[in-house]
Amino acid sequence: MEYRPSLRPRLLAWLCLAGFALPATLVSQTSAPQPAAAQAGPGGPAEVRILARNQEKTKDRVFASGNVEVRYGKFLLFADRVEYNIETKDVLADGNVVAQSGGEVIRAERVLFNLETGRGTVEKASGIIPPSILFEAETLERKREDLYSLKEGWVTACTQPNPRWSFSLSRANLKKDDYLEMWNAVIRVKNVPVFYLPYLRYPLRERATGLLLPRVGFGGQNGLAVSQSFYWAIAQNMDATAGVDFYLSRGLGTGLEYRYLFPGGTKGDLNLYYFFYK
Repeated sequence: MEYRPSLRPRLLAWLCLAGFALPATLVSQTSAPQPAAAQAGPGGPAEVRILARNQEKTKDRVFASGNVEVRYGKFLLFADRVEYNIETKDVLADGNVVAQSGGEVIRAERVLFNLETGRGTVEKASGIIPPSILFEAETLERKREDLYSLKEGWVTACTQPNPRWSFSLSRANLKKDDYLEMWNAVIRVKNVPVFYLPYLRYPLRERATGLLLPRVGFGGQNGLAVSQSFYWAIAQNMDATAGVDFYLSRGLGTGLEYRYLFPGGTKGDLNLYYFFYK
């Protein structure tokens, strides 16, 4: 029986750049667009189409320009210009690039992707990843199928036109369905910087052991208040949260919350808290 605690880590975002990939095969026609031959891709045979106002082909390259549209299975790419190297299998797309796949919408100025290795770089990238992850970055690099790297950008799960909160960062590594680690991370509320961390490892799983995001407040009899908690996923049926609260005007408090769920529906929790007054 899997335990789903009533008090879970207070996470602000679920970020996973999953599923973004350019097609595994790219074929172009030098005459009027016609369906390309079926090619073996990640999901099996799929028909590849490239539509453009102008197309040219040399010995080792294909050039397309003017409202270029690339289709491969559920993948769709739009760009002003596309260049394909037949020998190296590199695809270069630039100018108003938009990539769509499985509900994703990623916009960029320039995309360079190798069809054989699955590695690629997206410049001036922004977009939305299902279910509701928004991001923007100077560069987005796909190192392998489940590992991405971002530089100079921000991420959020808040889908308002002006997100209520976000993380801005200098660089980050994202492992699909596992973690997001950020350097020089700044938590922002309505574009106002609130808290800075030189390094933050952020779990993308529902239950993951680690430090929770700190909370900072000010007001009332407590004055400045800073709280830091640690979440421990002990097992599938139990977990615990330990925390420290510092109040500038009153003192220091520590607490522990333990939760469990046993077969047959037996469950419970234990809460302990002690305050050290000044």
